[in-house]
Amino acid sequence: MMMSATGSVIVGTIADTAGWGIAFGTFVVFLSVICLSLVGNRVLGLGF
Repeated sequence: MMMSATGSVIVGTIADTAGWGIAFGTFVVFLSVICLSLVGNRVLGLGF
């Protein structure tokens, strides 16, 4: 829940400074990195 709250604050801040397109683009990139990290962890069996 803490990460979700932080995500909305970050998206809102970026949207205020750079625009909504860049804010959602940044959010998608960060979410993709997290998902790929989780999948890589599972596939490689790293146990993190």
